[in-house]
Amino acid sequence: MCVLLCVVHYAASTIGQQDSMVVQDFETWSSFALRTELLDDKLEFKVSQNLRFNENSSALGILFTQFGGSYEIIDGLKLGAAYRYINETDENTGNRQWRAQAYLGYGHKLNRFKLSCRLRYQLRDYFQQSKGNGDYSTSKLRLALKLDYNVKNWKLDPYLKAELFHAKTTEDAVEYIPEVETGSMELSGFEKVRFTLGTNLKPFKRARLGLYYRIEKGFNTFPTYLGTTTFNPETIYILGFNFSYKLNLKKNE
Repeated sequence: MCVLLCVVHYAASTIGQQDSMVVQDFETWSSFALRTELLDDKLEFKVSQNLRFNENSSALGILFTQFGGSYEIIDGLKLGAAYRYINETDENTGNRQWRAQAYLGYGHKLNRFKLSCRLRYQLRDYFQQSKGNGDYSTSKLRLALKLDYNVKNWKLDPYLKAELFHAKTTEDAVEYIPEVETGSMELSGFEKVRFTLGTNLKPFKRARLGLYYRIEKGFNTFPTYLGTTTFNPETIYILGFNFSYKLNLKKNE
């Protein structure tokens, strides 16, 4: 709980230092997944199809398919990995990308509460492009903290989640220093924070349904170079929906 408060305090103090020049948008995200569990439910495999609409939810911005799995090492401690194939449909950035990620997560129950934390590393890059065309990979380190509450005799169990992003990437120097015609520069720092309020329920056997509202806030301190802010932060308000169905691969069920 102390760590959760520290993340929220850092995010709030950084957000308070933002410029008034902020880009805003309202997006809707949806996910449809199939999953299965093996080895006494310790090993899970999952494939999902995801759609994200931007520009006030009027246009399909990102379409991606993700394959992944996780394994519960000991009670409450999970190790997982996933691969994502991404298609950005925006006319300015309409490129195919891939993303690989790995994470370590831990959850602990205390009466009706459950506190979870997750540390994820991810690497993202474009297909069929080169550094000469301005294609540089981006890596991110993400810390997520989540608090679930099980409401007695109620199917809609709420949760709160906070996630902090640290990014590292390389950009063409001319984008930040007009006097420089060639070359690249490395940028790193805390990129953004997400706050999520959501709920989960089981509408029928083997099915999971999730609804959430999320606020994603970019920091104007990323990226910076020589102490000069070069980025207008973006605030995104997100309404999300996800549905998953568990495939039964056990003969005795």
